[in-house]
Amino acid sequence: MATFLNGYLVEYLQVVTVFTLGGMLGVFVYLQWTRSEKEPLTERLTRRNLQEDLRASEERLNLVIEGTNDGIWDWDISTGKVFWSERANLLASNNSLGFGDSWDIIKKRLVVEDREKLEAALRGHLVGDVPFHIEVRLAMLDGKPRHLLLRGKAKRASDGKPSRMAGSVSDVTQRKSVEQELIYNAYHDSLTGVGNRKLFTDRLKHNIDRTIRRRDYLFSLLVLDVDNFKMINDTYGHSIGDKVLREIAMRIEDRCHSFEDRMVARIGGDVFGVLIGNVAKIEDIKSLVLRIEQDLSAPFVVENFKMSVSATIGIVFNGEKQESSEEMLSNADTVLQEAKRTPFDGRSRARVFDSPMRKKAQELYRLEQELRLAVENQDFFLVYQPIVNIQKGNRVVGFEALVRWNKDQGTEVQPCDFIPMAEDTGLILPMGKWILETACRQAKAWVDAGFHDVTVAVNFSARQFLNQDLANQVRCVLEETQLNPRNLKVEITESTAMREIERTIETLHSLTNMGLQISIDDFGTGYSNLSYLKHYPINTLKIDRSFVKDIPDDQEDMAITRTIISMANNLHLKIIAEGVETEAQLDFLRQEGCEQVQGYYFSRPLSRENATQYLKDYSSDAA
Repeated sequence: MATFLNGYLVEYLQVVTVFTLGGMLGVFVYLQWTRSEKEPLTERLTRRNLQEDLRASEERLNLVIEGTNDGIWDWDISTGKVFWSERANLLASNNSLGFGDSWDIIKKRLVVEDREKLEAALRGHLVGDVPFHIEVRLAMLDGKPRHLLLRGKAKRASDGKPSRMAGSVSDVTQRKSVEQELIYNAYHDSLTGVGNRKLFTDRLKHNIDRTIRRRDYLFSLLVLDVDNFKMINDTYGHSIGDKVLREIAMRIEDRCHSFEDRMVARIGGDVFGVLIGNVAKIEDIKSLVLRIEQDLSAPFVVENFKMSVSATIGIVFNGEKQESSEEMLSNADTVLQEAKRTPFDGRSRARVFDSPMRKKAQELYRLEQELRLAVENQDFFLVYQPIVNIQKGNRVVGFEALVRWNKDQGTEVQPCDFIPMAEDTGLILPMGKWILETACRQAKAWVDAGFHDVTVAVNFSARQFLNQDLANQVRCVLEETQLNPRNLKVEITESTAMREIERTIETLHSLTNMGLQISIDDFGTGYSNLSYLKHYPINTLKIDRSFVKDIPDDQEDMAITRTIISMANNLHLKIIAEGVETEAQLDFLRQEGCEQVQGYYFSRPLSRENATQYLKDYSSDAA
């Protein structure tokens, strides 16, 4: 210890608490020694015994050094000798040599990347008086680095040159582990272990920034949407579904492993994103997509359940025009939705975003803004297609209410263009409420005009059926318009009926308890298992037009239609055939026992004035 003091008297010790993080208290012991020249030695000897003073000071110093969790070091810059306290040497993993008597051993044992970092920090403090506060990693035999925090301060002579430097060394490995875990959790999906949306968008921005520096830089963005994943959750339960998602993520990651610059993330419930940087050629990405599709098509076996999975994939490459991450993700979603509109026939449903799609995406965006404004202004109108009873003199028994939108001085937008958009954006909810109110007011007007048995069918979308307040909303509209519930028929598609099954059945029962009729639209196109019919309180099945249009030339369509009619009659359900356009179709349907039809053979959709006239001409009440 006499060597450590090196001729200096301990003047005072100052212990400063410098930080608290994650419940760990770090104590930085700052030691400052100054040569006592305040009074002559002879005068001091007259007041106290120098040897006792030195011994007491040394004991206090040892007590502080041994009492703190931090290691202490003292560096004599002139000789290069460094004193490391016992605690500091313990951080060297109980090596008997510890850190030796210089900086050399600790520098050699640091992770390579941190050696120059330590040199620069020491140099910065001694030359430029930059605060010395640095974290470095000490290489350990088990391969797991120990994180050390080094802090210190130099003592300078009157000319400003450093003569001595002292400080502390702390083991912050546990704190770093907690920090790294927090950072990992903030940027990774807890279910699958791959990156999350935040990490994905950060990496996407990084790739976009690289295109600014390198005009020839090419990267690719893939968005994979698992097809009909909700059916897996509904059929096998969410725990099985979660395991399938983990397996999907693993298969995608394994397939992308050959690309050095890659990123896989779960960016939605059943949506995954893939970023491939430094793409050599576009064909490499197309080949990757095909292999991913093949990997996902292999059966998934989870808890003895065997199932198949497919995915729709949107592909976007960075182009000449600089785009934001939001624009690129939007483009990927655009091409993804375009691919989803293609019926799945076992072939790839991956699509690459190109300039025409960009133009179409811009047009769709403008259309969405116009649609929002149209909903606010209620710039829609209803037309009514007659439903005719062909077993009773071709009398009209009701109408299907269909929404139309005229914009830009009479330009008509097809329902197939704006209804799906209304579904995706949620605008179908206010639009659907307006359709219901308008149709009910018209039905009430016809009833008041003497057509007491007329029914008006209103289509309800899947988005509307997910609205828990739907039944109450219908009840309020009926009360407001004073329409008898028996004059209103609710139509839902097969696919809508199979979403959120328990909630859908509950809603349907609430509607039928009011006295409404329920019709399944587009029947025969959705599910081959018809056992679900007995669980739904339905009154009517509507045969999809796809089965009617080729009658009587297509024997299979005739057989399917005949089967549906027979089944409906056995279940005491009414049957309506859609899309009837020829007399041959009509004769076949009448002969097979189909009761009601609608289609161009009798009438196109009519305005409310023309529909009223049609009622007067062809209804049983008019007769």
